[in-house]
Amino acid sequence: MATGESTAELTVSRDSFTLIVIMNVITFTCPGCAKRLKVDAGLAGMAAQCPNCGLTVEVPRDATPPPALPMAALPRPASVTVFGILNIVFGALGLLCVSFMTVGLALGQGLDALGASDGYKVWVVVTCGVGFLATVWLLALGIGLLNQKGWARAGAVAYGYLMVVFRLLDVVITVVCLATGALSPKSEMLPGMIGGLVGSFIHMVYPILLIVFMTRPRAVASCVR
Repeated sequence: MATGESTAELTVSRDSFTLIVIMNVITFTCPGCAKRLKVDAGLAGMAAQCPNCGLTVEVPRDATPPPALPMAALPRPASVTVFGILNIVFGALGLLCVSFMTVGLALGQGLDALGASDGYKVWVVVTCGVGFLATVWLLALGIGLLNQKGWARAGAVAYGYLMVVFRLLDVVITVVCLATGALSPKSEMLPGMIGGLVGSFIHMVYPILLIVFMTRPRAVASCVR
């Protein structure tokens, strides 16, 4: 019987210890990203920052989770604002560049000096068409991001991936055409061709930045309208 009492006391002791641990921790749901958070009960009623999305929330005074706020109510992060504005600016500039390039192609300028084959000329026409659609898309994405639209954030990520792939494809086709003679620029045009290839890699920086910043939890949580 003594052993039994000892066991009972040990069990009660363990239960009491467990109860104390639970009572000293408050578990609640972040209203910004819906992640379950555990904080010390001593922080009840104080402001704390969610480690997942960065939203500043008030720690509830008990374990009952407060009603979640609509994610659309979250303030627009600086990254979403910056990329929204940049998308509009780059989209407008891109439209001007594509327009000038299209006029040049219509007048037959440039490609003859590069010694371009008919196949490469077709590719240039394709790049102009893709460039026009991409710039219009970029303008729409910029407006959507400034209004915290979910489709704009997802579209910006998709734009980033597609533009990286397209730029790489353009570099590969250009190098292959140079190697096979389908593109035989005059000697004075060669530095410009090399600069264009280097520029293609530089143009990948912005799409990659779009992918990185638009997939961050804070951007995802704020663009849900």
